[in-house]
Amino acid sequence: HNTGDIGDMLQGKVAFDATRVQQRADALAALAPLPWAAFQTAGTEAGGGDAKKEIWADMRDFIAKADKFSTDAKALQSAAQSGDQAKVKAAFAQFRGNCKACHDKYKAD
Repeated sequence: HNTGDIGDMLQGKVAFDATRVQQRADALAALAPLPWAAFQTAGTEAGGGDAKKEIWADMRDFIAKADKFSTDAKALQSAAQSGDQAKVKAAFAQFRGNCKACHDKYKAD
């Protein structure tokens, strides 16, 4: 929801609204660090959900991607605080690219 709305604004599908971008970026920064604890719980690798088993084979890379994702979310939040659409676009591209890289490697279809 949050990424889709920001993406729509940056693609010109809807008008750019700096206040709404800030709200979405604030939400993403708050949500970004939340999922990772579930992957560090004993027995999680037993299955369920959309996670590939590769997560547990390369937990170090997975956690590095998680940390990068959270850092990118904070950078997007900072860019949104500027209200500068070009800065938001650059930060959003970095954020989305990291999101996709992790999903491509570790999320089952």
